[in-house]
Amino acid sequence: MVFHCGDCEQDREDSLKYIVRFKDEHDIGAAGRTRRSETHTEGDRIRCIPCHSTLGRIFRSVSGNDWSEDFASVGADARAKLVRESHDKMGKDLEMNIRLVIEETKVTSQLTTLQSGGGFMDEEDLDEKYKSKPKQLENIKKYGKKMMCPVRKIELFQDPEYVLTNTQSEKNERHEKRKVEAEIVEKAPKPKKAPKVKAEATEASPVLLSAAQLTKLKQVSEKVSQKAAAFRVLMGRLTPPIKEHVPKFQVMKAEVQNANFDTCRAAVELATEQHVGDFKHIMKDVGDNLKNAKVITDVLTTLIDEAQDHISSSATTA
Repeated sequence: MVFHCGDCEQDREDSLKYIVRFKDEHDIGAAGRTRRSETHTEGDRIRCIPCHSTLGRIFRSVSGNDWSEDFASVGADARAKLVRESHDKMGKDLEMNIRLVIEETKVTSQLTTLQSGGGFMDEEDLDEKYKSKPKQLENIKKYGKKMMCPVRKIELFQDPEYVLTNTQSEKNERHEKRKVEAEIVEKAPKPKKAPKVKAEATEASPVLLSAAQLTKLKQVSEKVSQKAAAFRVLMGRLTPPIKEHVPKFQVMKAEVQNANFDTCRAAVELATEQHVGDFKHIMKDVGDNLKNAKVITDVLTTLIDEAQDHISSSATTA
């Protein structure tokens, strides 16, 4: 049997199914239920295991770089392509894929924003210029850009004029894209041979968790699930109108945190199911995750409240 993964847009075997979020998780939690299941109920959020691992690596890579805000402008189709082509990518190879997707998005954005230009004129001048083209005049007034002149106190309409800077812009952007690829390749460190001691440590058997540690991890898993559910409620307040008033990089941080909740919870539940893992490392990750979530929650709550007040006041004034 196969299922369709919405992240990479591929059909996958059921053995690769991962339940990111149970339909009733907010109500009864996820304790005692396994996410690596070949069956799921309608309403569960699912993806393939390769995508789940890849998304975690992508968000960790993005959150640690100064171009994380640029990644927020990458569209859903481009992200799906990035995930699909990065299942086997890590480190510098993954970073290259991410940055190339960002540059390709910039090319598309530039081509869109530079398609039209032109100055602004008042309605009388616009009517005079397009008096023999009534349909064009109607469309300019209906779909064109408008502004209020602060001096003349009248509404102005942009007269669209198309320019030939698109080709040059595209060349410049593609030049930057190749430059990025070259820089990453040049700066990529040469692989070093791992010391024998580390190699032996890597090959060592996983550490078996004690009964007390397993109990603690189960408690932690429930706490992470509760915090993740509360965070998703907050994310639900980020409606399209609200997003227009919230900085993109703050939205991106929230999306990264939302994905980190899934990754963190998956690590805890996997260790609990298999009774092996690095207990100290897992607990540190959980602590860092919850701490970051609190900071982001406080900031995002304030921004959403301010955006709602602004929208409400604008509606009242109108």
